[in-house]
Amino acid sequence: MIHLTYSFEDLPTIIKKQWNNIKISRDIQHMWLKTCEKTIKDYTPIYYVKESKGTIDFVVVGDLIKKLDCLQFIQNDNVVQKILEKRKLDNDYYKYDVLFIGGPMSMEAGTYFSECVDYSDVFQEFQKNIFDSKTAEGIFFTNVDIYDMHLSVDNTISFPYYPNTILKLPFESFDDYLNNQKAKRRWDIKNKQKIFSEQGCSIEVIQNSKINEEDFSILYELYANTEKDNFETINYQHYCDCDKFQSFKYLTDDFIWIIAKLNGKIIGFALLVHDESKLTLKHVGLDYSVNRQTYSYFNLFYRAIKFGIDNHYRYIICGSTTYGVKVSLGCELIDRTAYISIDKSKGEDVSDLYNLTLGGNL
Repeated sequence: MIHLTYSFEDLPTIIKKQWNNIKISRDIQHMWLKTCEKTIKDYTPIYYVKESKGTIDFVVVGDLIKKLDCLQFIQNDNVVQKILEKRKLDNDYYKYDVLFIGGPMSMEAGTYFSECVDYSDVFQEFQKNIFDSKTAEGIFFTNVDIYDMHLSVDNTISFPYYPNTILKLPFESFDDYLNNQKAKRRWDIKNKQKIFSEQGCSIEVIQNSKINEEDFSILYELYANTEKDNFETINYQHYCDCDKFQSFKYLTDDFIWIIAKLNGKIIGFALLVHDESKLTLKHVGLDYSVNRQTYSYFNLFYRAIKFGIDNHYRYIICGSTTYGVKVSLGCELIDRTAYISIDKSKGEDVSDLYNLTLGGNL
């Protein structure tokens, strides 16, 4: 049986109970999903679940973006001009209702499938159901390669996407981490830590349950301030100003805040999420008026690394921005492939367009 709903609570009770018992990543666990429904601006979540005899076989979590202007993906001037010409007759040409598959505010895949199903087969069924029901005109997804599988789905194009970054932690202590750096990098880290301290700054590691309402609002403002300065990636999800992270209070202590302060005032944070043997660096927020002279951004990373090592995590997932900084700290780039599938009934030569401009493969 297939279940397709627009809120987590609308799923059948038996499915919601099972959701807590299957091995899913933190980005699609129920408390995070319900929190995001309250906090993300103009969020249209979609939950697609296939179950057999009360057992969950396949889960897809996504966000429906209405009339997405796919022109922004195009880098070929000739193709851009062709689209603009067609828009003189149809302003919505090459704009689609696109379902972005993935955990909300996450670079994770946003999917689960049991060992008894074939990913390619269930995806084709999922794609057909989404298009036949007119739920969306396009489907966009990444991270399929984490399952070490290749999709062969009709009218689906693949292309390179923003890499993720990972920092492996085979170290006994933060000093051990430092000693594994080249001399110049080691000196740079210690110097930035020294300046941070001399400026009157400090760092605290605080469990989510210990954050008060006032501090949640401050953390939100720092996040929003930082998000506005992110020009490295395209972001389709934004937190709602009306909530200001207040709904985060319902999350568990798997959410860990690294908070930088200057003379007692919060000037930056990094939000870490525990997920078995890994940490995910989910969000960063900065006060740019003092960031440069205090090196607070770097020191948040140093403290996150120390926390990961001290608590015996295998690695930290660090995200897809500030690649230069993260590589300098020892992160590796993890290549990602994105896929986009457009409903054939649209009657537009989408595959040719994407193949030409993004170097994808059918």
